[in-house]
Amino acid sequence: MIGRPLDTIPLLSAIAEKAIGSDRPEGSLSFVAADGSTRAISFARIPGTESRLIVSIDEARVSAAINREIRTAYLQLAFVCLFVLLGALIAAEKLIIQPIDTMAAIAKRFGDGEWSVRAARSRMPAEFVPLARAFNAMAAQLAERDRELVATNDRLTVIASIDMLSGLANRRGFQNRLEFEWMRAQQYDSGVSLLMIDVDHFKLFNDTYGHPEGDVCLSRLGEALAGIAADTMGYAGRYGGEEFCLLLPNTDAKRALEIGEMVRAAVQDLAMPHCTSTYQAVHRQRRRRLHPSERHAATGDLIEAADAALYAAKHRGRNAVVEHGFVRLTDGSLALAS
Repeated sequence: MIGRPLDTIPLLSAIAEKAIGSDRPEGSLSFVAADGSTRAISFARIPGTESRLIVSIDEARVSAAINREIRTAYLQLAFVCLFVLLGALIAAEKLIIQPIDTMAAIAKRFGDGEWSVRAARSRMPAEFVPLARAFNAMAAQLAERDRELVATNDRLTVIASIDMLSGLANRRGFQNRLEFEWMRAQQYDSGVSLLMIDVDHFKLFNDTYGHPEGDVCLSRLGEALAGIAADTMGYAGRYGGEEFCLLLPNTDAKRALEIGEMVRAAVQDLAMPHCTSTYQAVHRQRRRRLHPSERHAATGDLIEAADAALYAAKHRGRNAVVEHGFVRLTDGSLALAS
């Protein structure tokens, strides 16, 4: 090629001005060849001459191995990241999600009323142990509060069924017990006796001695009646005002009359003075009702018979024990009988 113009040589014509015409002893440059490839050129002056040594190489060939290594490195990095993510998901499932689900399930069971459920701290990761400990402490406090509320509610239920003056059951509590004993009598085909007890001339007692003394009188009568109820397996209550009642489950007519006389005598033995009374002391008139286990009858029939006995006791001069009961008529119906 000696003597030929550089412009006729495609490779050199692209770099003639920069490589051959450069005053630098050596250098490098890059250009796009006619075939579209990017080429790297390095040149150096040969000492002692005006000649230059020029080396040209296709950059794509040089970077091909590097690009393959880079792609391989990226693929390896992607696989490593994928395994790391999978490991993180598995670890998160075991160390975070499962403990949270466990705590949520325990909290739901506790909210549904299983007050004894607790979080097992031994099965929890160390990071969740303080949370489990706090939950167990809260659950214990709530369970204790629930027990206190139940106990308080039970006490309130008892208080709501007790007459505070006499210490006996009030009308509500007595009615509930009467319904229970009535159903049990029907179930076992047994009888139920009821003593309805009224204090004679109690209004005159209050007018004469005052209401505080009247309260003391009712309290002493309640104590006496409670003692008799305990001895006879009965259930005593204050029906209202100066009226008391004594329920006698599984008690026949003869025994009920005997208990009624016991009540009358016990009140008389208290010897509470009552100057406006004919007897000069507090007495009671008693209305008694014996009712067998009739499945078509109701507790109202028992109380109705006791009301009828009250009037009979008043007509007989008070301080008396009067019996009323039901007898079966020929047509199968029930009627009151003294």
